[in-house]
Amino acid sequence: DFASGDVRNSLDHVEISYAGGAAYNSFEPRSNIRVHANSYLSLTNSVVKDGDSACGIGAQYSGETIITTGTTFEDVTTDICQ
Repeated sequence: DFASGDVRNSLDHVEISYAGGAAYNSFEPRSNIRVHANSYLSLTNSVVKDGDSACGIGAQYSGETIITTGTTFEDVTTDICQ
C-alpha cells in the first residue's frame, strides 16, 4: 500500500507477483498494489504479474500520481484500475 504523496515512493527493477487478496473495502477491486488518495508511486522498469486480483494497481480515489515507465503487466485483468 502507498498512502503518501512523497515523491520518494518509488520501486525500480522489481517484480511484484502473487500479490493481492481481499478487497480493501466494498468499493475497490482487489489489486497487487494499492495507491490511496492523493498518493504518489513511481514504478519503473518492473513487472506486475500473477496476482490474486483484478488490477495490477488499484487507485480508486482522487489525486493519485502513478508513473509506470518501462513496467509490464502480465496475467492481471486491468493494468491500473482508477
